[in-house]
Amino acid sequence: MSPAISRLSPSNTVLLLCDLQEKFRPTIKYFDAIVKVSKRLIDAANLFEMKIIATEQSPKDLGHSVSELELAKHNVQVFEKTNFSMCIPPVIEALGSAKSVILCGIETHVCILHTAFDLLEKGINVHMERAGAVLTTSECAILSLLGSSDHPKYPEVQKMK
Repeated sequence: MSPAISRLSPSNTVLLLCDLQEKFRPTIKYFDAIVKVSKRLIDAANLFEMKIIATEQSPKDLGHSVSELELAKHNVQVFEKTNFSMCIPPVIEALGSAKSVILCGIETHVCILHTAFDLLEKGINVHMERAGAVLTTSECAILSLLGSSDHPKYPEVQKMK
């Protein structure tokens, strides 16, 4: 069970990107906004040298992740899945000793929900915007990782949109 208070630290936090695939763009409300926030989190995770993991739901049928995320450029590990949860064996292995995850993506009522439940059952703290463990926004998560305006990466974080 996750503790009531869960602070983020770049050294033990992983960014999880759930099923941000092109085929969903026309059917998911606010898809472009979700992609924009996800890109911001990718930029922050790279700044803090954090691990980033993405999944693609049945990519043979639904295509691959949207190009604007530039997953290959950022060396993001991408795993194919058919389960609703991201917590498939290769993702669990890739999480390593992570204590916390920042979870974002689509299909909140299914994939995000089941991923959050599975992670919480494994004792991993989950940070997300709504309906989960620790409610947060992308800005809050990034500033939590920063910790202080004295942090050497603070000027770069200030430039993030």
